[in-house]
Amino acid sequence: LALGEPAELKVAAASVSAEGAGADVCLPAPGLQTGTLQHISLPVGNQSRGLLVYIPRSRGLARLPLLVAFHGFHTNPWYFGKLAGLVHYAESHRYILALPFGTSATMPSPFCCPEGYDEQACAACPDARCADIKRPCCWNTGSSTPFTLRMRQVDDVAMAKTIVRDLNIGACVDGSRAFAVGFSMGSMMAHRLACEAA
Repeated sequence: LALGEPAELKVAAASVSAEGAGADVCLPAPGLQTGTLQHISLPVGNQSRGLLVYIPRSRGLARLPLLVAFHGFHTNPWYFGKLAGLVHYAESHRYILALPFGTSATMPSPFCCPEGYDEQACAACPDARCADIKRPCCWNTGSSTPFTLRMRQVDDVAMAKTIVRDLNIGACVDGSRAFAVGFSMGSMMAHRLACEAA
């Protein structure tokens, strides 16, 4: 698990010809590792948005599908990933996993974690104690979004499109096989993407 300041994804994947195979293969950008959940950031408009990315060890050399997984209202990407076993499934079914961070609608919380938790403590937290009732991290799901005035300024649809575009370039994602899933409010975000970005 890569902790600390998230790395910014700015480098492209390498496309090379497989000797004797006659087919193009794709290698992830040098800053991205396989078999580890990494915290990276992507520029989206005038904001920097964080996400956890998992590229399976079993990836091979071809472009892989992408699953963007949105956490629930009071939780964070680590908790949702553990709750649903997403890293295990990404490895066993060979897809790239992206777990973006929502935006704190009340008090600043860059990792969607309870007050007093740093990134390492939040990532290690095994259960619902990692949920934060006071500082919920939400998604701009449209008109039903709580804290609408503040959240209206956050473009989560653009963020999801940026994830697909940048991971297509940097992590060898097959952009034609990008999917979204969510838990609780995260499922509302996945529904919005189905309506506006499919």
